[in-house]
Amino acid sequence: IVEECAFKVYSVTKKIKVQLINAPVKCSDETGVRIDGKIRWVQTLCNDKFTHYRIQKKRSDISQNLVGVVVHDYFRSYYSQLKDVQHALCNAHILRELKAVSEIDKEPWASEMIKLLLKGLKASQENRDEITAKWLTKFKNLYDKIIDKGIEFHEKLDCLQQQNRGRFKRRPGHNLLLRLRNHADDVLRFLHDSNVPFTNNCAEQALRMIKVKQKISGCFRTYRWAQNFLEIRSYLSSAQKQGFKILDAITSVFQTGPINLAFN
Repeated sequence: IVEECAFKVYSVTKKIKVQLINAPVKCSDETGVRIDGKIRWVQTLCNDKFTHYRIQKKRSDISQNLVGVVVHDYFRSYYSQLKDVQHALCNAHILRELKAVSEIDKEPWASEMIKLLLKGLKASQENRDEITAKWLTKFKNLYDKIIDKGIEFHEKLDCLQQQNRGRFKRRPGHNLLLRLRNHADDVLRFLHDSNVPFTNNCAEQALRMIKVKQKISGCFRTYRWAQNFLEIRSYLSSAQKQGFKILDAITSVFQTGPINLAFN
């Protein structure tokens, strides 16, 4: 039954993949799974209408030929492999890192950055019309001032003990500051483009079912059955996002064929 269902929905999931590759904005994330005794990675591409999953041997095997904006969690392979896209960073991850730097490392600049990013989120959700060029310039100036304050804070600290080999070690707050400075456009892209989300929650939510499956079954015994599961899951998740009930979507596959999803 599983094989038959996966075979019948393949034509739909193939369209879903193409739709997401060419979508102006999409979210991406990945998680490790055990398949046939080996660690493999399931990557998802998704937006508010579609979800697609694929299996990759390495975490760094990123989907190619993507265009538009890709929202992700600052995994470096996205920057090294995707040259023709605009990047947007997940601010939920950044806020968690800022909270740790503020509460654990007691760095004062971090709490200021939290307040500023949350102010930007509120403006993007409630007062989009007020985000003018002048407002953006003022916001960016405040953003830069906080980063400068944080860099100055770290320059006054004693250096961490250097290891005999390897790169020079920085404090977590210092690394975060450099990321916020060097990728400021990607952090703040949600302010410039109303279609870009503040977080990467869409992709993280898409991977929750994969983790539930892994928690119950522990693994997939073969690549073939993992692929079948992901084909069906891509179809069901997309159908659910478009307002269809999961049971109706499955029943339709065997009775009249996959339901007609709305493709642009």
